[in-house]
This record gives sequence, structure tokens and C-alpha cells, in this order.
Amino acid sequence: MTGSVQPEGDRLHSYTKDHNINLKAGYIADDKSEIAINYLNQKGEKEHPVSVDKQLSKELFRDSPMWDKEIISISGLKNFGSSYMKSLVYYNKSENLTSEFKDKTYSVLKLTTRYDDYSYGARLEYGIETNSNLLKLVANYKKDVHKAYETEPATPTKNTEHFEEHTSSIGAEDNYYIRSDLEILAGVSYDRLKADKVYYPEGYQGLDTISAFNPQAALIYTFTPQSKIKVSASQKTHLPTMKERYSGGSSTKAPNPDLDKEIANHYEIAYTYKTQKFLVNTNFYYSKVKDAIEAVVYVPDPTLKQNQNIGDFEHKGAEFDITYQNDNTKVGGNYAFVDVKNKRDSSVKETNLPKHQLFAYVEQKLGAGFSFYVNSKFRNGVYNQITNGTYVEMDSFTTFDTKLIYAYMDSLKFEAGVKNLTDELVEYNLGYPEAGREYFATMYYKF
Repeated sequence: MTGSVQPEGDRLHSYTKDHNINLKAGYIADDKSEIAINYLNQKGEKEHPVSVDKQLSKELFRDSPMWDKEIISISGLKNFGSSYMKSLVYYNKSENLTSEFKDKTYSVLKLTTRYDDYSYGARLEYGIETNSNLLKLVANYKKDVHKAYETEPATPTKNTEHFEEHTSSIGAEDNYYIRSDLEILAGVSYDRLKADKVYYPEGYQGLDTISAFNPQAALIYTFTPQSKIKVSASQKTHLPTMKERYSGGSSTKAPNPDLDKEIANHYEIAYTYKTQKFLVNTNFYYSKVKDAIEAVVYVPDPTLKQNQNIGDFEHKGAEFDITYQNDNTKVGGNYAFVDVKNKRDSSVKETNLPKHQLFAYVEQKLGAGFSFYVNSKFRNGVYNQITNGTYVEMDSFTTFDTKLIYAYMDSLKFEAGVKNLTDELVEYNLGYPEAGREYFATMYYKF
């Protein structure tokens, strides 16, 4: 492509390296009560491929020599006969270092930024069951902290972003059995997001609070032991985070302190049929989304994007899922369709949302521990926005993946295969093509 920094061949600056440790230990009591501790540590580094066309998306010449993560969590379940208590406490930490360069030679450094983020929180759930209903009460708390430092060319290191917020939620849900084949579900939650600290280069904004009530209700009718239908209505609210409102996004976004919450009202009819070999799910839905949040081109500086409330949308859609399995063969697939309309301005589109999406697979046992697997993916009708603000429909694509699997024992498995067998051009983001045909070989060992 004319002017592209990507020649034909291997994708430049797409190298990644990760070292992961994931440990889990637990204890299960005689009454099925349990406690578990989980620990994950990732030490990584990665490069960032450059857009192949700067008219489609902004060219950024970046590397991340540090991309580390650490997570520790403790979860528990205590049974009390007809009631139970679930709990979870966790701490997540991310430390990243990103360097931005002047041009494709990666020889002149413009900026190096260090990101120190962490979050911690807890969740508590209590449930009690009687002959006719199951009542659940839930409480959540989460604290998020984000800090960014310019390490170069700043001397000494300069703090450029510091955001802190906490989210509190409480909720209740009750499943009531009117009779053995008819169930009603009703619930409500209250979510409250409070900004505790906001500092960023463009200035200080007042600390604010955003909250929302989210009710839901459903009626479930069981025709037979194998089939049931569910009719439901719910309201879901997305509270814009400090990152969505204030973060510069590695020099790619303009802050928007006035970003409002996104409210969606969902109406759904779902049908399920399940036997020993078959599973069929169908789902038809209608959603009204108010003040939808999207990252769009920022008019004062088209090289940037900004999270904005872009309009009120209607979503009409359907989803189908089917699986068949016997002793040697497993076949399945799912299809999703959605039609989206902006009720305020039809020229403004929702991005990265496929109108048609299909996935299908087959897994066949061959004997002696060997099996063969193949899948196909199809995606169509996705809009994206280029640097001049124009919305364009992305190219459709169909891909095939295949692999041969050998299970030496339950704990040891080998796989070898090909991803994107036909070497299809795949883009999820404009200007950033995914890998073409890939060959791989892996080994899994489960302790």
C-alpha cells in the first residue's frame, strides 16, 4: 500500500514475550463448603504494530519493554443447609512501560511513560432456599487507582495522570416458583461510582458521583424436562470510568470529563432444548440504548479520538446456538444477527459491532488418543471510523482453523495445526491486519 510502513512479509513490530505463573490451591469440606487461593504473575514485553495506512488510523511508533501483571484472590463458599455464603477478595496490579518514537526508524525517542495501576475489592453473596423460592443478596466494592509518569524526556520523572475511584453495588434477586413448571425472577441493583482523585495535564476537574438503579424481571416456563422458554426485561447502566473520561490513552485520546452514563433497556425471548446429545438455544431481543458511549474522531484534533455519548440506538437481534455430541463426534455452531439504528442521527454508527457473525466447528475422535478439529468463522457488516471522521464498512471475512490433537493421558496433551488455513486478510481494527496463515505446535500439562 502506498505510503505504508509495512512491507510485504512478516508483520513488523509484532513481537511479544510472556512468562506466566498461575497457581491455585483449595480445600473442600464434607458439607461441600470450600476455600481457594489463586495467584497469577505475568512478566511480559511486547511491540505494537503500526497502522498500514495512516488515513485509516493514526500511526504510532511504540514499544512496551515491560507489560507485567499480578493477581491474587481468595474465594470461599460456606453452606448452612438451606442457605449459603459466598465471598471473594482480590488484588490486581499492572505495571507497564511504553516508549513512543518519532518515526518508523525507532531511533528518536519522543516519550516514555510508565503506568502503575492497581485495584482491590470484595464481593459477598448470601442465598437462602425454601420449597418455593431462592433469594440472593449481593454486595460489591471495588477500588481502582491509575497513575502515569513521564520518565523520558522528563527529568526528574513527572506525574502526568493520577485517577482514583471506587464503585459500590448492592443487589437482590429472587427466584419464585409459582408452580413446578412456572418460575418468576425479579431483581434490582444499585450501583454508585465515586471519583476520589483526578489529576491530568489538561487540568483538574471536580470530584463527582454517578449512580444508577437497574431492575430486571423474567418469567420462565418449562414445557418438558428438556425444553423451556424465558421472557425477560431489564435495565443495565454503564457508568463511565475515570479512564474513559480522563485518560489520554497513550497519546491517542482526548479526555471528556462531561461523558454521561449509558443506559440500556433489554427485552428478550429465549428458548432452550436440551437432551443427552443435543443442546439448542435460540434468543430474540430488542434493546434501546440511551447516550451510547463510543470512541470517535475528535474534531479539534483528528489525530485523536474521544469517548462521547454519540446517540440513542435501537438494537434488534437474534442468536442461535446448537450442539450435537456422541461418543466420538462433537458438532456445533452459533449465529448472531443484530440490526442497529441511531434514533438521533443515522449518519453516526456504532463501531466494531458485526451485523452477521457465524462460528461452526467439528471435533472427531480418530482412536488411539488422536482426534481432529476444524472450525470456521464468518464476520460481516462492521463499521469503523477513519481519521477524517468518515464511517466505512469493513471487509467481510471467513477463516478456517484446523488441528490434530493427541491425548497421551488425561494430564498431558499435544496439538499441532494451522490457523487461518486459507491465508485470509482479517482486520478487526482498520489499518491493523491480523496474522495470516500460522502454523503452531503446543503441549499442555495439567497438574
